[in-house]
Amino acid sequence: EFRRVLFRSKLTALVMAVAILVCAFAGCTAKLDKLIVGKWSDEQNKVTVEFKDDGTFKFESSNLNILGLSIGTSVSGTYKVNTESDPATVTVAPEKAFAGFKVGAEITFTAAYDKDSKVLKLTNDKLGTLNLTKVEE
Repeated sequence: EFRRVLFRSKLTALVMAVAILVCAFAGCTAKLDKLIVGKWSDEQNKVTVEFKDDGTFKFESSNLNILGLSIGTSVSGTYKVNTESDPATVTVAPEKAFAGFKVGAEITFTAAYDKDSKVLKLTNDKLGTLNLTKVEE
């Protein structure tokens, strides 16, 4: 009888630990759709991205190098956050051709937010990684 009670206690503790981890992870990713709203900067890549709460974004870069000339670029469009996928994703649809993508093409980034460093990491196989820090709510 004691062994059965001990087994049930261990099983209950394990189930609760898993439930807490799942809830904690779900809570973190569920907040990404709200957290992303604001203006972000990647100083290393000389990029700013503003995600608005109406589902639009604006990307600006002063680091585009064409034939040895450094010029700026600005792209606007729409975005959506998918917190159901693992990892979460941010998909943007630019209103003009950008980095080899056609108008309206969807570009998907995997998204991870490190709450300790407060860095939003967006990664795309073709475009690379942006390490964004929020500069404006």
